[in-house]
Amino acid sequence: MQCPQLEERIEKTIQRVLQKQSEDHVLQSFIKKDNKYELSHFVGSVRPEHIQVTEQNGIVTIQGHETVQQEDGSSCMYAFARHVPLPQGSAIQKLESHLKNGYVTLVLPH
Repeated sequence: MQCPQLEERIEKTIQRVLQKQSEDHVLQSFIKKDNKYELSHFVGSVRPEHIQVTEQNGIVTIQGHETVQQEDGSSCMYAFARHVPLPQGSAIQKLESHLKNGYVTLVLPH
């Protein structure tokens, strides 16, 4: 089944990510800033209630999904998951996450 609305959203998302990567705003892993580590991941227009951040065995997982209703009544689902190892010496109990402008940002004290 083709999902033109979903394909259009994915294409726009890819273009935004590529643009941000060229501007060096997309982080590929945790980076150290002052006394904390930060990681940003682009999630586009996925609603906050559909995004989940978990940690297991030293790996942080950011995952989410969004369903798009088509004009013909059918629906398409977009899902993603990103797994990133925690930096050594980070305090997972103090992990903070924020969603702003289509990015989930994770902050870990060092």
